[in-house]
Amino acid sequence: MSIFTANPNLYKLKVSNKVIMDQIDRKILIALDKDSRASNTRIAKLARTSKDIVNYRIAKLQRENILTGFYAMPVVPKIGFRMYKLLLKSHSLNKEKEEELIAWLEKYPTTVWIGSCDGAWNIVITLSAKDFNEIAQTLKDVYAKFGKYLSKKEILTIASVRMFNEKYLYPKGQFVYEQKCS
Repeated sequence: MSIFTANPNLYKLKVSNKVIMDQIDRKILIALDKDSRASNTRIAKLARTSKDIVNYRIAKLQRENILTGFYAMPVVPKIGFRMYKLLLKSHSLNKEKEEELIAWLEKYPTTVWIGSCDGAWNIVITLSAKDFNEIAQTLKDVYAKFGKYLSKKEILTIASVRMFNEKYLYPKGQFVYEQKCS
């Protein structure tokens, strides 16, 4: 049994300078979004074109930085981890200190993702750990180093994740991936 979801999204999409794409490019991107391990022969069939054209178009999309990098999405509970969100509200945190906090969190072993935002919370962090003790240690370390800049925190256990497709590829946004984390 694989620890990866049916669609590990091996191709990562990036929007950069505007590039003109036709329906074949769009069909190729949709096919890769649905099943990034599909063969170019299979993609050609779905896009109603030849394998050679698919090979050429994928290489072109990579050259133009439309397709960049590769990554996998493991089903985290199957490899013995749980996912958490750590929400932080800061006060007296200037831009320099915020960058220092984010750089420190990026290197922290439980950190998976960090977002800086406006509203009730300034910083949102996704963490993964084998047990809550690791999360408690993370929080203790964050507060030991940056506690004087933080006024509020909340920790959430992630029970399931829904990831939406790259909606701009789909006319009606009909494709959704879901992982149960509990």
